[in-house]
Amino acid sequence: MTLGVGLIFAPIQANSLNQLPEEYNAHGVTILNTALQIAAAFGSSLFIGLMGATQEKYLSKYENPSVMQQNTALISGVDIAFTVALILVTIGLILSFFIKSMKKNRLII
Repeated sequence: MTLGVGLIFAPIQANSLNQLPEEYNAHGVTILNTALQIAAAFGSSLFIGLMGATQEKYLSKYENPSVMQQNTALISGVDIAFTVALILVTIGLILSFFIKSMKKNRLII
């Protein structure tokens, strides 16, 4: 997933900035970077919350969970978090096929 994000971020940013007049490029970069930071914070919170909730649900079945049960709970939480991430990435991949440029592409250096 990280490789995919790295490969798609530069073209998406270039395509987004190409939609703006040149005098607004600096503002566009600022908005994109801010949105990226907010999305990263939201995503981290979402996936850690999913992982914790799944782990808590698994451990609620046991009064005194053993180390093995705690590890299994952690693994099940991570599994759910990655499954949700995979679903979101797949949706993003499908949506990326519908991105169209409104202007003629120009190179931004």
